[in-house]
Amino acid sequence: MKTRKELKEEYKQIKYKMGVFQIRNTVTGKIYIGSSLDLKAIWFTQKLQLEMGTHPNSDLQKDWKEYGPESFIYETSHANNLSHRAMIISMASSM
Repeated sequence: MKTRKELKEEYKQIKYKMGVFQIRNTVTGKIYIGSSLDLKAIWFTQKLQLEMGTHPNSDLQKDWKEYGPESFIYETSHANNLSHRAMIISMASSM
């Protein structure tokens, strides 16, 4: 069994994929764009908010309810270099 110190160090080494994401309505063509330091986690958050009816973007929420989740696609663009990462961190901090 790993020690607490080893587990903490492992956690620190986890690399999250950060970048820009979009949720695209395939029926209307509308696109909701956002950024995140953790693209995997943000999709779960966005989807949960939409399913619970609590998403902060009322237009997206309305379309989700009207067209259903099967009408939406989640797409990402990863930040591959430091300048993009710095920009995304800055954008995420200001949200």
